[in-house]
Amino acid sequence: MKSIFQKVSLSLIAVLAMLSPFVHAASAVDSYTLDQGDKVHIYVFREENLSISVTLTDEGKISYPFLGEVVARGLTLSQLEQRIAQGLKGRFLINPKVNITIEEYRPFFVQGEVKKPGRYAYQPGINLLKALAVAGGINLRGSAKRIDVTSSAGSAGKKVSNTRRAASLEILIQPGDVISVGQRVF
Repeated sequence: MKSIFQKVSLSLIAVLAMLSPFVHAASAVDSYTLDQGDKVHIYVFREENLSISVTLTDEGKISYPFLGEVVARGLTLSQLEQRIAQGLKGRFLINPKVNITIEEYRPFFVQGEVKKPGRYAYQPGINLLKALAVAGGINLRGSAKRIDVTSSAGSAGKKVSNTRRAASLEILIQPGDVISVGQRVF
């Protein structure tokens, strides 16, 4: 017969196991850096006129009331929150409370020897295998051994650099990634 302590411990472990994907997703969003194509919702507490949804431009900027163009590329959500709060503080509001959420991530792209090459909506946690499935899978000429994933990484005011990652089918895809499937050797 299990003691009450053992039952509570097992229940707690089960609850923590169910919550672990959400904790991982929250930490991924905390470290996520914005770039062109991301759509964010900016909410300023008790200031409906300053609460807007906006998509980052090709230059990685947003146009925000009273502040004009704000560079957001390479910033995390909390860094952008701080930047907007600092811009509004004093001149327009006494102590602005800014909250920013991602409404829509920038897409990822699949090209080469897949059935449906193109641009696809990013969903957090998607791996290479699922991304290829979304693109209809590898066609008859394609090779699962010839897959490159190119990521663009940049930060505010710095040049964007491209990096390639190993093409394990379990690697996580990031927004803006370009997946290239090459031809197999006959």
